[in-house]
Order: sequence, then structure tokens, then C-alpha cells
Amino acid sequence: KATKTAFYSLERDITIASGTKLTLTFDGGAYGSTTPATIGDITWQMTLPTLPTSTRTGYTFDGWYNGATKLTTATKIEAAITYHAKWTANTYAVTFDANGGTGSIAPQSLVYDTAETALTTSTLTRENYKFAGWNTKKDGSGVSYKNKQSVKNLNDGLAFTLYAQWTENGHYNLSGKITDDTTANVADATVKLIRGKEVIATAMTDNKGDYFISNIRPGVYNMVVTKGERTLTILVTVTDKDVAQNAVLKKAASHSSVLEVTDEPDDPDDPSTPPVKTPDVMVGGLDEVAEDENASILMIVTGEKEDQANNEQQEIKKLEPGSYIQFLDMSITKTENGTQTSIVDTKNNILEVIVP
Repeated sequence: KATKTAFYSLERDITIASGTKLTLTFDGGAYGSTTPATIGDITWQMTLPTLPTSTRTGYTFDGWYNGATKLTTATKIEAAITYHAKWTANTYAVTFDANGGTGSIAPQSLVYDTAETALTTSTLTRENYKFAGWNTKKDGSGVSYKNKQSVKNLNDGLAFTLYAQWTENGHYNLSGKITDDTTANVADATVKLIRGKEVIATAMTDNKGDYFISNIRPGVYNMVVTKGERTLTILVTVTDKDVAQNAVLKKAASHSSVLEVTDEPDDPDDPSTPPVKTPDVMVGGLDEVAEDENASILMIVTGEKEDQANNEQQEIKKLEPGSYIQFLDMSITKTENGTQTSIVDTKNNILEVIVP
């Protein structure tokens, strides 16, 4: 449905002698892509059997024009001129999915490239839950929008669905802004909430760098922000209220901080003994180590079996006689200028290792 037009025009009236070869130029505008951009070897009063195509995000192509004159396959070409694309902004529908809630909201009609428009106010309810906004994905792993948030140019002007997000009573929300070290917003970054090897929730930052994760149990988590080859790992604690957590994702991948929690591999020499499952370890301070080392940091944590011949393990057991002890192998390496080396001293940084 066309409700708004953008019209490009340049009119030139040139009459030429019969038999002269002509070339037409097709201009899609600053945001249009045209194939082909020119058609040559045209004789006077020749017609074109087909016309070039042009595309533009959020718009419908309405034809080629020279001034107010539209080019068609019946047009007799009598001059070498430029035709310009005429565009109509798409009208698209936003559908609201209650996603487990009660009630309904009528689809909302929006027009591409118009001023920001507030999303329809939610009237949805769900027993024992609080409404926590909208997301482009049912599980909350897409881009989030607040209730009544002003929006513009959603989903390239195509119809799509927003899913209600719900926070259970006794659970809370995590939100914030991701910027880089020049304070520029980082759009389309992946934000994950992780406990050990388990990904609890995933979200994406919007074009303002904002993210939102709903329905989080109180506890300690690693928040991992990734875009391209850049990764930031920080510690986040959720207690009895919503948490605002901003983060800085360095522009250089050489300042990444990565945590890998892995299970002990099978022992081919002792197949009867199952490998140790590593607990849900979380670590804080890796980002500070990366900053001080001016390098990319990788920490690997792996559960280990008890080894009666390992003197260090036996000394640790003596400190807590009768207690269950989980042994962990932890290594930290840094990568600088393509060279990887082990770190045995984190200098003035204290790593906080949390085992639930």
C-alpha cells in the first residue's frame, strides 16, 4: 500500500537526427540500486522490450521518470536522457503476539521513513508475571522494545511480529547500553547471560546500542558481549531488583576477554571412570586483565579428577578434611601480535572465580 512518495526528476528535451545511437541512464537515487544503470546502442524511436529494475530498502519501486513523463516499453526513445526512479514508502503492519499472556492488541500500521511512532500500549496480562516489553523473537533473543517505545523503520518496512516478554514474580530484568571506547553505540551486538557452559538468555542490541533481557532468576552470571571478532566478558549479579549494566566493547579485537568452561575429556587409559563434569563456573575481572595486558585474554576452566599421586591436591584436601572438594584446572593465556603466551601473574588484578 503506497502512502508516501519520493520523486527524483531531471528533464532534458533533446531532438536528434534519425540513426544516431543513444544511451539512457537510470538513476535510482542515493539509496536505490539499479541493474543495469545504462542502456546503450539505442537507435532513434526504438522502444525497450524490458526496463531496468531498481530496489530500495523500505520502498516500492514505481517506475522510471523523466520529469513527469514515465518510461514504458511503448516509449519511443528520441534523446539520450537520464530517467529517475520514483519510490513509494511501504506501509507495513506490526502484529503483537501475547506469547503466553491473555488479551489481544490490534495490528499497528506504520509507514517507512516517517517520524518515530509510539508502539501501541500493551493491555496484555499474565497471571504471576509482569509485562516486560516486546522482542522480535519469541524467546527474547532478538531486539527488544519497551512498552510504548517510539520506533522507526522496523524490519526494512516488511510486516513482522513483536512477541510479549514476561518476567515471573521473583525474577528480574537486565538492561543497559553497549558502547565502544569512543563512546559510539554498538548496534547488532549479541549479549548472552551465561552460567558456566549454559546460556541462560540471549539478546541483541538495537541501533542505539541498547539491550534488554527479561525473567532472570537472582544469582551470579557472566555477561558476554560479542560482535564480529570482539568479545567482552564481565560478571553480573542479580539480587532482588532489576539491574542496569552498561558495558564497553573495545573497537580492537586484540582487547577481547573470553572464558571457556569445558568438561574433562574422556581418558582412553581409564574408560571405566567417567570424566569429571565441570561446575557452572563464573569469572570476574577478565576484562581488566585484557586492559592491563593490552592483549586478548582467554581463560579455560576444566574439572579434574582427584589424583592420589598429586601432592598439591592432597595438601588442599588436608585444609578441609571430610569436605567435598572439586578440583579445577585453570589456565590464562594472552594473544598479542599473533603470539600466544601463558599468564601466571595477573599483576594488580584479582580474578573472582565463583563456583555455585
